[in-house]
Amino acid sequence: INEVLEIKPNDLKALRVRAIRHLTTLQVAKALDDFTYLDNNGFSEDLSYQLGLSYFYLSRYEEALVYFEKCFTLSTDEMKVACIYWHTIAAWRCGRSPSLLKEFKIGMDIGHHVGYDAALKLYTGVLSEDVYLMLLAEEPSDLEYSIFSYGYCAYLEKEKRSAEKDSVLNDI
Repeated sequence: INEVLEIKPNDLKALRVRAIRHLTTLQVAKALDDFTYLDNNGFSEDLSYQLGLSYFYLSRYEEALVYFEKCFTLSTDEMKVACIYWHTIAAWRCGRSPSLLKEFKIGMDIGHHVGYDAALKLYTGVLSEDVYLMLLAEEPSDLEYSIFSYGYCAYLEKEKRSAEKDSVLNDI
């Protein structure tokens, strides 16, 4: 990707690929730089979700909230579920009420966001903690197990149960 960008420095699609690669490899400051450049230079796709994640991973939760709210208004149910999930955790971490959580509805098209959906059901009281833990224990996929666990960690953090949260984080 960097070689393409050396030859074609204005190739915004290549820059987006690099930005996503930076984000998925937790080179978050670099990802944020690239996504911000794209957002400010006429990239044709909405980047609010990626910008929200970048700010979230940098613990800049207030800024993350803005982008998750923007993404929510532009999205289908599947992305809305992801926005609500990350927005809720960001809101809790900066001491705010998760305003998008009330938008979560049973029956939304969750696509592949099974872990987000389950966490949101826990957050809204649709699932009890015991049922959530049963689903977590039965989850065969390492990726989904990690997503379920992170959602549970956020819940434990909000409930000020830090010893339990630390134990779950160590398990991930």
